[in-house]
Amino acid sequence: MRNLCTAVIFLTLAGAFEVMGQGVAPGDKCPTVPRDKWISVETLKAKVEALGYVVRRARIDDGCHKVYITDKASGGEVEAYYNPATGELVQAKLGKKLN
Repeated sequence: MRNLCTAVIFLTLAGAFEVMGQGVAPGDKCPTVPRDKWISVETLKAKVEALGYVVRRARIDDGCHKVYITDKASGGEVEAYYNPATGELVQAKLGKKLN
């Protein structure tokens, strides 16, 4: 059941890549954006939480906002990278389920 739930989360996020026109290939990086053009971590956290996820941790990594997310319904984890200027999803990968 856990694998099914995490697969559903991943497919949902993968669909978001297609809608936004972003690639899902490993190694995709965020664009270089001047720091004064970035959205705040708080703004991004609110955007992600509005989608029904729990933000466990958010930080800056390789010029992206990196967010560790837990799905409220399944408990599945996702590690996601967001464009620092727009908050659009750039890349996501499944994590492990919290115990």
